[in-house]
Amino acid sequence: MLVDAQKVEKDYFGSHLFRRPQALRARLVEGLEIADVDCHVPPVLVRRRLHKFLSEELDELFPVDEYTRLFAHPTKISGPVVDSSLSQVLGGGGGDMQRKKKRCVLAVGPEGGWSDGEVELFSGQHGFLPFSAGTRILRTDVAVPVLLGLVRDLFRDEEHG
Repeated sequence: MLVDAQKVEKDYFGSHLFRRPQALRARLVEGLEIADVDCHVPPVLVRRRLHKFLSEELDELFPVDEYTRLFAHPTKISGPVVDSSLSQVLGGGGGDMQRKKKRCVLAVGPEGGWSDGEVELFSGQHGFLPFSAGTRILRTDVAVPVLLGLVRDLFRDEEHG
């Protein structure tokens, strides 16, 4: 899912990739070719309004009783402070219950993280658990595979542990 957010560059959704689905698919296939496992090309949904998506589609696509909802946000000096690591979020205070769901949806924001209002929207209104991978702001193309690897390892440890 690609969803617009406050800090997303305004011309991002004007990219030629969004006007030419075959070009987007080619990029996905190129990225998947480096994997050393069988995989399939994931469906890509593009939504221009975050609040509308969360209010109207989230529960149908990712029901709260089936999915652990997580969102990554860099630790900040000002604004809402998110300073729990992923293992802290999933390890205590209901975390074991969250991991038993076996499925997860992970929201990764644009460079610079989510806005204060978006943090409240995720955690306050839609049941997402906030976590931080530290103070360093990562590029999204780096953050996504790193965070997915962390989530996968924590859920896999639960299955095998």
